[in-house]
Amino acid sequence: MTIQEVRNMHLVAEKTMIPVPGIHEVCRQEGKEGNKVAAILRNYVPGKPFDEAWDALNNP
Repeated sequence: MTIQEVRNMHLVAEKTMIPVPGIHEVCRQEGKEGNKVAAILRNYVPGKPFDEAWDALNNP
């Protein structure tokens, strides 16, 4: 997850009623092969994953 994704989560939480996990910490570092690695410590939000819920939304 990138920093932009963290910003997007904050925006969704601020402007909508969609539940998003609270973010406690964001860590970025360089990986073994020189690639960038990111980790986010966040709250658990109960419910169905979006990919599972999507089909139910289209078929009431």
